Amino acid sequence: MSVNVEAPVNEKVDKWGFTIKQPISDDLLMLRCLENAPCGSDPKQVARLCRIIEAKLAAPTGPYHLFPQPKPGI
Repeated sequence: MSVNVEAPVNEKVDKWGFTIKQPISDDLLMLRCLENAPCGSDPKQVARLCRIIEAKLAAPTGPYHLFPQPKPGI
């Protein structure tokens, strides 16, 4: 009997056996795309967009932060 040690233990899999990933936000998806495939893009523009998206993702959200304050320098 062989056991696949790389199989996920408690993650959901689809009907073909591939792991179903948790959904991510649009901002996180854009950040990953910019960081992973900057070819053909202006490096300074990519760096600026990454900083803006990272700051947006780091900002607290929720009912206690209904009126977020602007960040200086962005």
